[in-house]
Amino acid sequence: MPILQRFTKHPSAIRAYNVDVENLSPNTIGVVTTAVTPAGMTVVSTTAIGARVTALISGGAAGITYQAETTINISNGERLIAEYEIAVEDV
Repeated sequence: MPILQRFTKHPSAIRAYNVDVENLSPNTIGVVTTAVTPAGMTVVSTTAIGARVTALISGGAAGITYQAETTINISNGERLIAEYEIAVEDV
């Protein structure tokens, strides 16, 4: 699956990363999760409000680029996966 976006963050920053689900109606978003590799970055929470899923992510080591994957389960049985990169820079 292709990387949707690339982001940069500071090691001490806590940032929100949003995924907007298109053409959702009449369905709803169910369980949402986010995983990050390699180890060292923390997923604080993953939440859904309406058609927007937000992953709140903290930490990471400077000089490392992490791969994040947010899984979105839809009420009609579909499962969407959004992949993005987060490069940590100490600037």
